[in-house]
Amino acid sequence: MTHAPPRQDDERPRSWLVVWRVAATVAIVTTGTGVVALGGFFLAPWAVRQLAELLNLTARAVVWIVGAVNSGLDTWSILVGMGRAVSTVLSTPGVTLVLVGLEVVGIVALFVLHRILRLDKESSQ
Repeated sequence: MTHAPPRQDDERPRSWLVVWRVAATVAIVTTGTGVVALGGFFLAPWAVRQLAELLNLTARAVVWIVGAVNSGLDTWSILVGMGRAVSTVLSTPGVTLVLVGLEVVGIVALFVLHRILRLDKESSQ
């Protein structure tokens, strides 16, 4: 079996491949930046409202705990009331959806980290 010598045309597709990879990377980064900017623009008012609601909820919780302690409730009664409040919040569909989304992001991040570390381990050997 004889192998044909490499042709001069073999270099041209490789340079186009590099150009295509750079163009694809630039397109992905630009699109991602645009999506994040638009998301931030539209979600910023919602995030500010949620932060204000969180601060209001925290203030009400502190007042409730201080009032419960001053009225003579024991620690277990306070913890039961706090547990009921937390379970009520977690049972709403919006919070459940956000928690599931965060879990999915965490799983994907762990998978990607595992792949990166495995590739790094293989390349160092």
